[in-house]
Amino acid sequence: MKILYYRRKKGLSQEELAKELFVSRQTVSLWETGQTVPTIDNLIRLREIFGVSIDELLSSAEPDAEKEEEGPAEVLSFSCDKKEAERIVRGINSKPFFGSVLLLLVLLLLPPFCAATKAPDSVIGISVGLFFPALVLLVLRLISIHKAVRTHSERIAEMDYEYRLFSDHIETRTIKDGKEKQITRYGWDEIRIIAEMDDHLLFDCGAGFYALNKAELAPDSLLLRAKPKKRLRLHEHGKLYYTSLVLFALTLVSIPIAAFISTAYADKLDWSIQYLSFIPYILFSFVGKASAAVGITLKAKREYGGAKNIISGCIVGGVLSFIGYICFWVLYTGGA
Repeated sequence: MKILYYRRKKGLSQEELAKELFVSRQTVSLWETGQTVPTIDNLIRLREIFGVSIDELLSSAEPDAEKEEEGPAEVLSFSCDKKEAERIVRGINSKPFFGSVLLLLVLLLLPPFCAATKAPDSVIGISVGLFFPALVLLVLRLISIHKAVRTHSERIAEMDYEYRLFSDHIETRTIKDGKEKQITRYGWDEIRIIAEMDDHLLFDCGAGFYALNKAELAPDSLLLRAKPKKRLRLHEHGKLYYTSLVLFALTLVSIPIAAFISTAYADKLDWSIQYLSFIPYILFSFVGKASAAVGITLKAKREYGGAKNIISGCIVGGVLSFIGYICFWVLYTGGA
């Protein structure tokens, strides 16, 4: 292990290093003499303190002075304001949120489907009951995204980042008010995820995402040639995008839900109330119209995701309005 070498290079005594790790000086001494090995938590903390990879810390090879003096192949920097940081954090959280919306959509379709197939009342009751926990989970997910955007965007915006790319590792430097707060080194094989956004590239080495502007990357950049465990394509979303997702999901289930409300209990209702059965169709048509309006707004702002809202909103809103007016005409002309 190279703990002794990097401790001396950092200018720390055994006691100072022990205080940062919340261990005794004797424990540090045992590590440096090879009598014991640090735990995973301590190795992660040592990596952060020394700015080297865990593999480098555990390596028995002698440090190569010439290699250390060799400069980085690329030096990249990144800084942003709070608004830009918010778009990045929302982009990171977009895929899990979309999955929650799909789950809610499926559970919304269950009650009308069960009613249409004449399932027992108990099955219909269970399908309705499943919807509400899913709705709670979606709301909690929205709250967690809001908290993440607020806390992480503030932290990202107040920091400057510098990335030094070497042939065998990448070095990240976090800078605040002109002072280096943290230096960490990762081997290229430690990069777990590289996510491409509209204007940014994100990479994750297990300690959270780092961001940089795509415009700064050369076509043959070492970062673009890296082989992470997973590659993702994300989009930088604003609040309007999440609203469009919810409206899109509600639009898709508007027709069966309106039909379910209008007809499921028609036989049990008073004759005069049956003449109001067109109202659910008219009311739910406004969901489609609202979805289309949000889609048009997204398109006007040249943001991602507006087309599906415009298409589904216009079709579903038009169909529900047509059914509602037909029901109104048939009921009232038939009654006359």
